[in-house]
Amino acid sequence: MKRFLSIIVMSWLFTGMTYAQPSITYDHAPKIGDVYHEAFFSTPVDPGPGGANQTWNYGDVPADSTGQMEMISPSGTPFENSFPEANIVSYIVNGYGQVYGYGNLSSAEFLSWGSGVIADTGNVIMHYIDPEKQMAFPFSYQDSFTDDFYSSFEAMGMTIHRRGTSTVTADAWGSITTPETTYNSVLRVKNETNSVDSVWMGNIFILTMTSGSEDYSWYTGDYGFPVFTLTISGGERSSDTIGSYKTLAQSIGENGNNLQNIQVYPNPATDELFVSIPSSNEGDFNISLIDLTGKELIRKNSDFNIQNNVVQLNLNGISPGMYFLRINNGQNTFTKKVIVE
Repeated sequence: MKRFLSIIVMSWLFTGMTYAQPSITYDHAPKIGDVYHEAFFSTPVDPGPGGANQTWNYGDVPADSTGQMEMISPSGTPFENSFPEANIVSYIVNGYGQVYGYGNLSSAEFLSWGSGVIADTGNVIMHYIDPEKQMAFPFSYQDSFTDDFYSSFEAMGMTIHRRGTSTVTADAWGSITTPETTYNSVLRVKNETNSVDSVWMGNIFILTMTSGSEDYSWYTGDYGFPVFTLTISGGERSSDTIGSYKTLAQSIGENGNNLQNIQVYPNPATDELFVSIPSSNEGDFNISLIDLTGKELIRKNSDFNIQNNVVQLNLNGISPGMYFLRINNGQNTFTKKVIVE
């Protein structure tokens, strides 16, 4: 009888742990050094209703591309002087260029202070005068807050003043299935944002544009990044549906062509840097060493079709500092922070 009761209690504890309502806490927030691998999609999907014990199934969402986000220190980044308030930066390479998102993470909240973008068309810095509060800690089911934000930035010779309001609510919890796996006990956070852009050229007022979006993010209780996201946007600036989900491997591709188990060594490096790409990653690869301004310092093109391919990069003439090594096979991109001493 005693053993039977123990089994019942253990089963109840396991069930409670699996399906209990999760909370987002500071302890599980992304920290410097964390890397998030994700796949992106543009297929419209329904976010579904809010409430308790929901089930979301997005297992058949096709991936359009893959990428990764790395959390780094503001020190040494190209826009650090424009964001003295920041203590953490998200770095990602996408279709817009190199994007640095500057924020301030504390035990109570996460504030976004804006972003800097390095693109072929020129750099763009969007600094919040009044930052946007994106998360409070702890954050549990039915918790909510509203925040106003304001920024002013230059783009294409024009000055844009952006004012907006966001309402963030933990509106649902339950179980979600992605193309990678199923997560039980996920908390869905909904962010409703509305903003107005006033566009000026010098002292001449040009126009006003409005925009609104609904962002949905699903979190587990022990993982700082969302395992699934969905953004539904509309207004005069854009109208689109995009999303992403956490990938369990470093990157996924088509026909089993995965960027996996890539090794970069030594790191920190002095005179030479070696890149080892296993035979499972066959194809034509571009390998680039990029500085923090986006300038490509070293580039090698290689056709890897034999086992244990190792490429040697000569670092002569490369000044000490932080760089990014980028490897692309035409489908996916692998990015690694490298220190040269």
